[in-house]
Amino acid sequence: MIESPKSSNQKFILFFIILLTIFCYQDCLNNNFVYDDHRFISTNFNIISLKNIPNFFLNPIEKTTSAKWPGIYRPLRTLIYSLEYQLFRINPAGYHFTNLLLHIINIILLFYFISLISNNKTIINLTTALFALHPVQTEPVNWIGARADLLVGLFSLLAITLFINFIKTTKYRFYIFSLFAFILALFSKEIAILIPLIFLSLTKLLDKKIKSRLKIAPFIIAMLYFILRQIVMKELPQRPWWGGSFYSNILSVMMISSEYIFKLIYPYNLSIDYNFILPESIFDIRILASVAIYTLLIIWAFKNYPKNKLITFGIVWFIFFLLPALNIVPLTVLVADRFLYLSSIGVFLAISISIARFTKTKTRKNLIIVLFSLLIINYAFTITRRTKDWHNDKTLFESVLKYYPQSARAYAEIGSFYTQQENPDKAEYYFKTAQTLSPNNIILLRGLGSIYLKQNKLDSAEKEFKKALELSPQDNEAGNLLAITYKLQGKIEDAIILYEKYLTTNPNNFYIYHNLSYLYIELERNEEAKTVLLKAVENNTISPPILYGLGIIKYLERDLEKSLEYFIQSTKLDPNFAHGYYGIAVICNTIGKTTEADFYLKKIRDVEPELANNFTLKFEEPHISKCPQEF
Repeated sequence: MIESPKSSNQKFILFFIILLTIFCYQDCLNNNFVYDDHRFISTNFNIISLKNIPNFFLNPIEKTTSAKWPGIYRPLRTLIYSLEYQLFRINPAGYHFTNLLLHIINIILLFYFISLISNNKTIINLTTALFALHPVQTEPVNWIGARADLLVGLFSLLAITLFINFIKTTKYRFYIFSLFAFILALFSKEIAILIPLIFLSLTKLLDKKIKSRLKIAPFIIAMLYFILRQIVMKELPQRPWWGGSFYSNILSVMMISSEYIFKLIYPYNLSIDYNFILPESIFDIRILASVAIYTLLIIWAFKNYPKNKLITFGIVWFIFFLLPALNIVPLTVLVADRFLYLSSIGVFLAISISIARFTKTKTRKNLIIVLFSLLIINYAFTITRRTKDWHNDKTLFESVLKYYPQSARAYAEIGSFYTQQENPDKAEYYFKTAQTLSPNNIILLRGLGSIYLKQNKLDSAEKEFKKALELSPQDNEAGNLLAITYKLQGKIEDAIILYEKYLTTNPNNFYIYHNLSYLYIELERNEEAKTVLLKAVENNTISPPILYGLGIIKYLERDLEKSLEYFIQSTKLDPNFAHGYYGIAVICNTIGKTTEADFYLKKIRDVEPELANNFTLKFEEPHISKCPQEF
């Protein structure tokens, strides 16, 4: 068992911190999916079936989200999403509950971890409270897509806590469990690869010696993980160099280093997109500030070693866990609050130790209690407000524009929100505004083209999609959208050629399987439709519309039993899939089960009432194509 503090007063303080955390974050349960949550969950058919679990580890580029996702290897996160899907389907409240629960578990683990390396109650309480209630944590707690940071926090803290128990007790079961937790941390997020260095730091901190082979084993595991990751991911960087060159990238690394310190000191203008202007010279004031701050941190670390090893350990922890997030190897984002989730513990520990040393007299202690209480109250209000920002895509990116009005991404995401809300005029305004800030942006070209598509401005849509493909010929999303445009323009063969081209370059793209097969069905080229749909199943690219299409094919072949089976499967995958219920109703009516047919027609009214009046109990051309083109 992990050792725990015996003081009931300490446990009460922990309970109070947890209670306050729940109070601050309670509104997250009312929030929707935002930003990448849609790709990870609400439109990600890969998580529907647990049969995909091996693919999360061995084919992550194709099976992590609803589109190709190169550069990021977080298979445990995707596995957890898949398990949650079996419970919550696409109800965001369940996923938000999991995020909050993970944060609470991490608070408890941190409390016990600090208790194992310090007997000072002030240090334990302050470190735990700062970690639990610092506003910078609002991004990983509120954003389902940031689940990897919560998971790597959990398994890293568990691995480290178990390792401390091992070096204190020399019981090998703690060591074995620690290595297992380390492996889970690696499959949660790449930054866990630095945990072996934390293990070595702990042996120095606690002045304990362990056998060389026990020191080496975690490094061997890290090396094997790195090799596996390279095999399945094929590359290390998530994007090209920031600024276009190695030199510019290094300048960017130096610039952003101080940003994380500033966020811990002043966590108020928080954003999911910071829209930084990249530095052009090493003499940029932001770079000079970073060099000065980290020089002071290192001096502070050396000054306190060996007299106060805990402060040194805290600074080492902060630097080690932040290092992978500094874009030395380029990441998809330059700066993100979630990168501080685990690394911030080191700073909170060092600060708590300094405060504890200051509170030697009763007057000083009372002063710190008052000031810290005011700080926590301020943090609590900030968390509550920030949690409301995460309610949906519109509120989230409107909060970005408050502080960063030049953010093209914010305008684009609000434009996408209005697209989903069937408000093309507002969507067009936001996409055009984004384009003025970021010309020749492929995402914006696709977004604006999609607006024109919904407005039936087909020539304008074609123009935008072709621009996107000129910039990136392999962009299968733009290819899919251009093919839809061709189909609506009556250029059927051009659409088919384009679909087949991009199906070859990305054989796991659900949207292209869906659109091509339904186009073949409309053209009464049923054998070709069947071939495409079966290929989707063969590649494990299964979704309710794919199953629905197979049901239609089997119905047209008069194989009613198999047709019914496919329709039922489609509704099991998505209980809100109206077309699946329609297919079941048609089959029931065809075989004379009119009562059952009426029942399933009523189900359509329950799940998608606006479509209910458009269906008749017969497969006719309009109903076959009623399953819409997928954008």
